[in-house]
Amino acid sequence: MPNQKQSAIVSLCLFASAAAGSEKSAFHLFNPTPRELLRDVDTDRPDTTESPHTVDAGHFQLEFSFADYSYDRRNEAQETTRIWEAAPINIKIGLLNNTDIQFLLTPYVRQRTTDRPTDTTTTIDGFGDTTIRLKQNIVGNDEGDFALAIMPFITLPTAKRALGAGDIECGIIVPMGFELPNEFSLGLMGEIDIIRSADRSRYVVDFVHTATINRRIAGSLSGFIEYAGFHNFNNDEDYRGSFNCGLIYEFTPDFRLDAGVRVGLTEAAEDFGVFVGGTYRYSRTTARAGVTPHGLDNRIKFVYTNFRDPSRSPGGTRWIQTPTRDWTDSNSDSLESKT
Repeated sequence: MPNQKQSAIVSLCLFASAAAGSEKSAFHLFNPTPRELLRDVDTDRPDTTESPHTVDAGHFQLEFSFADYSYDRRNEAQETTRIWEAAPINIKIGLLNNTDIQFLLTPYVRQRTTDRPTDTTTTIDGFGDTTIRLKQNIVGNDEGDFALAIMPFITLPTAKRALGAGDIECGIIVPMGFELPNEFSLGLMGEIDIIRSADRSRYVVDFVHTATINRRIAGSLSGFIEYAGFHNFNNDEDYRGSFNCGLIYEFTPDFRLDAGVRVGLTEAAEDFGVFVGGTYRYSRTTARAGVTPHGLDNRIKFVYTNFRDPSRSPGGTRWIQTPTRDWTDSNSDSLESKT
């Protein structure tokens, strides 16, 4: 009998998950996903590795830095470069259950470069370039220990030529995430960038590859460590590698703050960088009356126990809901389990 009860519970869980995924596919930008069906917030910041998960349909997510500073002195050009970015932001809009669109803006950038041999300094500032991305989750958006997405993007030269790319650039990003034992999560990413060369005379190809590990430290505080590498297939730039780490604190399910550092591991990489920022999700809907957290209306009723589990991306937490007792068929009182 115990095995039969366990089998029945597992079967109902699988049915619940399948029904929830089917129901969520009906939502879109103008018919937002109800609050009780929302995924937990998953972000493309603060690390370099992007998340394979999308923003739920009809909802908005703002991922921003209050400030980002980078410094580079160790380079062949014998230049010292300092870059300040104020309020760079990624505005995400959920289009469909597995699709979102993103607008990356940098309202203000200030770059100061000093040529050490001549002791001359050049400063330029203004609005940065604008990037538009479309993320499509392939698998694992709402369930499972593995998730994968593809995200093509295009960068528009909205900055001054000496400050930004100066031309249209584009590429494609493939992020993936794994949930590991002992509350660890792993993120991997491969990215192909078609960008202008350093002298802006031609287009070249960069390959970005990253790996990040995240774990909850205590309560709502989590942290990550990451390696990020940049290889230029046209030998336009030397290999750039960096070690990144940071902390994330979740104040509410919709709001968190983060801070971290980047440390260059190769001569061509920036020497170091620091940042502080956060994420806020704006939900357009509230919970619907009489609907279970899995969106099964009155077909199955569950009583849930909540416990925290590591997110599939740095800094997040995922609420897992497990049936404990008293699941019933609304059309009859025949199905009842006791634990």
